[in-house]
Amino acid sequence: MRRLLPEVLAALLISLITAGGLLLDATAPARAQGMGLTEVFLGGGERVVLAGTGIDLLGTVWTFDRVHRMLTGLTEIQDPTVFAPIGMDTGMAQGFAWLDAALAAPLTHLLGAAGAYNLWLLLMLVATQLACVALMRQVGAPLPAALAFSVVAIGNPFIFNEIILGRPTQVTLLFHALFLLLTHRM
Repeated sequence: MRRLLPEVLAALLISLITAGGLLLDATAPARAQGMGLTEVFLGGGERVVLAGTGIDLLGTVWTFDRVHRMLTGLTEIQDPTVFAPIGMDTGMAQGFAWLDAALAAPLTHLLGAAGAYNLWLLLMLVATQLACVALMRQVGAPLPAALAFSVVAIGNPFIFNEIILGRPTQVTLLFHALFLLLTHRM
């Protein structure tokens, strides 16, 4: 266990630097207006800074709020206010954004949908990087190569573009890495 601690700490540090850097870059316009790290990662203050700008970002934050309301019993899955008069089934219409929202439910409960979004994204990117490091180490890659792979896994232009467009489901490679990690052990 002592031998793994430096590896885990190195992977965590690299992950926080990479993922945090991506999110800080994605929120640069708002931060230029005087918003600080608290507003970016904890949703503090009256305004919340979201990583991204696209219409999908609005839909994702709406889904976070909607799923939170469903899980707390404030509303049902069928929303009569969208696509009236027939309504909309949130689970069917939002792709897998509802899965992100369900997994982020504890954060959403504490910080609200908009406040939880960036922190959730940071945690998922860090978890993805840690899973990539674990996968690479399991297949025999040296630590520097595993760390480099993890940076490339989330630091590439596709991931940054998906963050900007507000599509966190596409950047959550955690489950893919965990699947490969588990199948490699078999």
